[in-house]
Amino acid sequence: MSEAYAEANGGTRTERVVTMVEEMGVSVLSGALSTLIAAFFMFFAPNVFFVKFASFLFVTIALSCIYALVLFPAALAVFGPLGDTGSLYKWFSRVKDNFIHEYSKNYLLSKEFIRREHGKVKATLESVHGSKHGDTNRENQTASEVET
Repeated sequence: MSEAYAEANGGTRTERVVTMVEEMGVSVLSGALSTLIAAFFMFFAPNVFFVKFASFLFVTIALSCIYALVLFPAALAVFGPLGDTGSLYKWFSRVKDNFIHEYSKNYLLSKEFIRREHGKVKATLESVHGSKHGDTNRENQTASEVET
């Protein structure tokens, strides 16, 4: 029933509840009636277990049917979500994005990241400009070329 409400096209809660009951109400009612009819015939069994099981099944299905077709639609008509409210996909996406943002921010501020990235930057600069020893040789070469 709740899936039919969530998938229903309608601007108001009342329109969505009406669509939900029209689409799913018949299926819920037919399933409940077939189970109640089966439980009814078990009341006349000579075995005590079947009578008790039938009473348990009868009460459970009857209360479930009342809840699904009366109380739940009434509650949705008053308190039901509208739009994307109540969408677990949207909620999990938001939680995931916040978690990834917090994790990334904490990692970028960590000493491990700074130490590792500082080493990478240092290695990159050395490969581009040569090692410290190579830099002094280049400076010596340019100084000797200027002197001659």
